[in-house]
Amino acid sequence: MDGCFDMFHYGHANAIRQARACGDYLVLGVVPDEEVIMAKGPPVMNEDERLCTVEAVRWVDEVMPGVPYEITEEFMTELFEKHKIDFIVHGDDPCLLPDGTDAYAAAKRVNRFVTIKRTEGVSSTDIVGRMLMCTRASSCTSPNVSEQKTQLRTFSQGLEALEEGGDEATSVSHFLPTSRRFVQFSSGKKPAPGDKIVYLDGAFDMFHA
Repeated sequence: MDGCFDMFHYGHANAIRQARACGDYLVLGVVPDEEVIMAKGPPVMNEDERLCTVEAVRWVDEVMPGVPYEITEEFMTELFEKHKIDFIVHGDDPCLLPDGTDAYAAAKRVNRFVTIKRTEGVSSTDIVGRMLMCTRASSCTSPNVSEQKTQLRTFSQGLEALEEGGDEATSVSHFLPTSRRFVQFSSGKKPAPGDKIVYLDGAFDMFHA
């Protein structure tokens, strides 16, 4: 599985968890800054920061830096022959190159592509939107507190910017931390008698390495 993993969030973690469940060993490719810039624009976190973050994720067995944004025939052959990869995994959301073509077309042609479910209600774009809204709200010369709270609540529920007309529409977040979801993210290990049990709390906003 590969990706930019910029501004790492719950959706990234859930995608990695699902990818690991598809096999016995997960190799995670991290797209370098120059490739991200060409395909999507400048990342907020640089390549070293993004690598440090994904290396700490418990479902990742191996990290490959500097992978191309497009799965070319040449790179796919390297994955299959040198790294012994069985399948390439990506979410069910489209991943397009600047020219509009599918970045995973080569893997799909040889039937070695597995799709996982995209986590709804969270994205790096949404997080950036919340940050911009916070900045905009704090810089108002005559702030309307009620209006600002409404705008921030809109972003927290998942704001979608419509390309046509520049209007904005809200969508309800599908993120729900159920007990089943908590179990999926836990190790299932229970403390043995005599174990030292440690508790850590925090806000963990803008999660990073």
